[in-house]
Amino acid sequence: MTEILLNLLIVAIPLILAITVRPVAQEWMWARIEAPSNVRRLRVDYNPLRFVDQVGTLAVPFIMFVFSQITHAPMGLIGWAKPARQGFRMRNPRQSLRTVALAALGSSVAMMLAWALILRVLFILGAGSNALPLLVLQQMANYGMEINAFLLAFHLIPIPPLDGGRIVASLLPRDLANQYEQLEAYGMQIVLVLAIVPGSPLGLILRPIANTALGLAGLVAGS
Repeated sequence: MTEILLNLLIVAIPLILAITVRPVAQEWMWARIEAPSNVRRLRVDYNPLRFVDQVGTLAVPFIMFVFSQITHAPMGLIGWAKPARQGFRMRNPRQSLRTVALAALGSSVAMMLAWALILRVLFILGAGSNALPLLVLQQMANYGMEINAFLLAFHLIPIPPLDGGRIVASLLPRDLANQYEQLEAYGMQIVLVLAIVPGSPLGLILRPIANTALGLAGLVAGS
């Protein structure tokens, strides 16, 4: 039981932050690019915990965690947060969507590197130490790097409403972009089907991107 609780602690904090900091970054960018003439400007609250969704941020990851602990299966957790609010009036909506998508991707990179820096500090402070709190924090930092690298790779998939899809749509000619954006209603179902089919192509796409990101984080962590 103690080991399960420690494992839960190791994954819970990085996962919740990875899921909830993204919408904070999106709202921050919406506020930056909103038309100055708009008197109802978006006011950003930088507390990521307000984006915690009881089902997507807590229940679903917890059930998956418990299942992985019982079956000893590899621990792959998924989840989602409450959506970010959008700005009220944009000068260029297509460019704005691209900029907000890039901000969300950048938040995953920033968190991954922040965990890498924390891991480096922990290595320096705990050189030669086997103290349990230090080992737990090191594992937490490692998982924080991994989950943010995975989220970065996942959201780069060029299918709307994922960030990669939003960026692709913003770069296409308007008529073609309108057709492409119609995929958004079915985007997550498409991703789910691709994820569960035998020999899933998603793994072939996500693994190299995530590994590249982790390689960068490893340089920062000194590992």
